[in-house]
Amino acid sequence: FTLVRTEPDAGKHAGISYLLVPLDQPGIEIRPLKMITGASNFNEVFLNDARTKADWIVGRRGEGWTVSRTTLKHERNTIGGRAQILFDSLMRMVRKATLTGPQAPDGRPALEDPAIRERMAALEAWVWAQRYGDYFQTTCGLQGGDPGLLPLMNKLLATEVGHEISKIALDLIGEASLLEPFGAKGNERGNERWRNQFMGSLGNAIAGGTSNIQRNIIAERGLGLPRESAADEVASQ
Repeated sequence: FTLVRTEPDAGKHAGISYLLVPLDQPGIEIRPLKMITGASNFNEVFLNDARTKADWIVGRRGEGWTVSRTTLKHERNTIGGRAQILFDSLMRMVRKATLTGPQAPDGRPALEDPAIRERMAALEAWVWAQRYGDYFQTTCGLQGGDPGLLPLMNKLLATEVGHEISKIALDLIGEASLLEPFGAKGNERGNERWRNQFMGSLGNAIAGGTSNIQRNIIAERGLGLPRESAADEVASQ
């Protein structure tokens, strides 16, 4: 699908239509984007004189922005499940990990370290809070209610949870984070795969709505704070 401006005289979000476009036609070029991890999970797509049928429109003409928000609701409603999966994976690693270095010469289990236990407990609390936020958000959607700013808060929290999960993992795997995260051909990957997760968690601050934009909307619409003026921005710099 693509969002295109079909009403040039309409302002801002008005005048955008949600169109389905067949990819098997001349004029469409798809280029994989190589990420810092070496993988290519996203593409940039170029449309040069590409065409689609007039009735391949989702919703009404000029109301594509509303349709796109519905599309994004599915993504936002599934964020919590992903955080739980990552946390469970981290917990399995923590249960097997041992501490090394001057402070733990005996290589004691990581879960016996008070600092690790405190970080994991706080992290699990955030994961559960987000999960129940997802339940409430989904219930609102099924009942035709409005969850308000909760989707934005869940997205922002999911990003922060992903960061913390990755940071704890990297702290525990130590030198393994310097190994090739893809593993040798035919061999299973070890804990070094968490480096990929860390790199990916950085991108989540941009994907699906940047964290700074989420904070601005929450502050303005949720807390009633004034919008930052251009003069304020210059002064803050």
